[in-house]
Amino acid sequence: MANSGDSHGEHELERAHHSIQHDGVAASGSQSHATDEGCSGTAGISPLPVLLRPDEVADVFGVTPKTIHRWTRAGALASIKVGGSVRYVANDVRSLIRSKLAVALSKRDAR
Repeated sequence: MANSGDSHGEHELERAHHSIQHDGVAASGSQSHATDEGCSGTAGISPLPVLLRPDEVADVFGVTPKTIHRWTRAGALASIKVGGSVRYVANDVRSLIRSKLAVALSKRDAR
């Protein structure tokens, strides 16, 4: 039987997955950064990836930015530098959500 912490963690992962499923929408429901969609002269060109700040990624997962930096150092989540700032590509965040969700669901199903 799962304890309430496990259930809460699975719920957070599912919420995170749904919250950034489209165009990097953060957990708060607001889009953090614009893409080049809708710019004139870009018809037929895919939009650039949405870049998220560490605090935005942390909000999606329900953890602190320090945890996001730890995951980056451990190789679980790639980051890029823009000027002097760390950013995360939304597709990389989506991949991590899928990975963590798959692990959580397989643990749940194994019980």
